[in-house]
Amino acid sequence: GPLSEALHIQPALTSAISRALLGFVAFAAVAYTSKALVAPRVVLHEASDPRVVPALGAYSMDLMVVSTLLPQRLGLPLLCLAWALATLLALTFAVQSVRRRVPLEPTCFPVTVTFALVPICGASLGMPTAARDAAHLMGIAVALPLAPWAAFRVLRSADVAASPSVWPLLAPWALISRAFFASAADDPASLLHVRSCGVLFFAASSLTSLLTVYAAWRRRHAILKTFFSPAWVFFTFPSCTAATCTTQFGNWANSPVATAVGVAMSFATIGAVTSIAAGFLCRLPAWMRACAHQMDRGSKPPLRASDAAIEADGMHAAAAMHPVAELTSPGRHVLPETPDSCGFAPCSNSTCGELPGSGPAIAAVL
Repeated sequence: GPLSEALHIQPALTSAISRALLGFVAFAAVAYTSKALVAPRVVLHEASDPRVVPALGAYSMDLMVVSTLLPQRLGLPLLCLAWALATLLALTFAVQSVRRRVPLEPTCFPVTVTFALVPICGASLGMPTAARDAAHLMGIAVALPLAPWAAFRVLRSADVAASPSVWPLLAPWALISRAFFASAADDPASLLHVRSCGVLFFAASSLTSLLTVYAAWRRRHAILKTFFSPAWVFFTFPSCTAATCTTQFGNWANSPVATAVGVAMSFATIGAVTSIAAGFLCRLPAWMRACAHQMDRGSKPPLRASDAAIEADGMHAAAAMHPVAELTSPGRHVLPETPDSCGFAPCSNSTCGELPGSGPAIAAVL
């Protein structure tokens, strides 16, 4: 019918776009590898900081995606190396977060979703079924205890009221569901080759997506006050993954409704991600100049609205509905997160060390 024809329009164009995005991910991976070789002490310091180590989690995901570009004899060892790196980073993040009492933040999601990417990439590289299942189960083991706490933080806590970064905190289940369709759904030897697993994973993905959309809608006035800040980049990964997951579930379950919803989500996501990426690139030079100017002056960057909301957590229990630009902290000047704000100021929502745009590219490739 028209829908099935729409899904197969111009496969050559789709392949070209996918290769271009893979090239961008490869560039990000090479850039950070060069940094690790040139300044290993800096990278080790970043790995010990729970606020920065998620950027290395994104790097391990870059390596996993790059492994699919290589022949099996090279790609599979690189995938296993990236898996080992992801495991080390997740353990480091957990230990340092407990040791330093760092709260769970939306920016930690590259650490929490990384394992589910292994079976997706491994399926195309001929990774043994047992290894893919092990990585898949590791992803589930990480997501299970984090999901209730993440849901509580998104729905109730004030420290995510000021930023659109509420989206990725519940993202792991979308990637876990995506991993099922890529790795286990068509492999009878897989431990997870059970129809109920596919339904449960998709249900968890849909539920967490709905919770996140609800939280974002409830805070829509506060979130719009931050337009356009770097945190809007966080919208791209979970939205792309959820759209792909919904489309694949519709094909797997022979559900025209789910397929139509997935296609509609995909078109909406393409427009949103393209706009966000363009806005990010246009405003990146101004943010970098602002940060460099503040560093040259040796002054502490002004507190942004989202940082004020974070520091005010506990003092403003109802801040989830509060106009965040009005939240203040004694002795500090609060700036709304506008295009003139320094988007990379040190804060608990920092994405220091992560190359801008690698997340959207990975999500689009998936």
